[in-house]
Amino acid sequence: MYYSASPFNSSFSESPAFQSVLRSWLMACTKVRDKNDRWIRCALEKGDFMILPAGIYHRFTPGSTNFTHAMRLFKDEPKWTPYPRKDGGDYVERAAYLKTIGAS
Repeated sequence: MYYSASPFNSSFSESPAFQSVLRSWLMACTKVRDKNDRWIRCALEKGDFMILPAGIYHRFTPGSTNFTHAMRLFKDEPKWTPYPRKDGGDYVERAAYLKTIGAS
């Protein structure tokens, strides 16, 4: 997965994403927000697989060597548009996700 923008910016996607780490020189991590808006750090190594539900804020951080080869798969038509956290907005996908985790 190549990031042309800073991977440290959090965003969410319209559809679920399935993320797999194919190669990494050192551990990378994906951070997701819990229902209390705190970061949960998920360490990822070669061979790990993670499902990110639609509407969850997340950010990906490569290992300290700054090299991670990852693959993102989508169930349907890929929707690569990230909706940044700073954008705020009223998104159906975000509202649906918050409802499923019991947050407002």
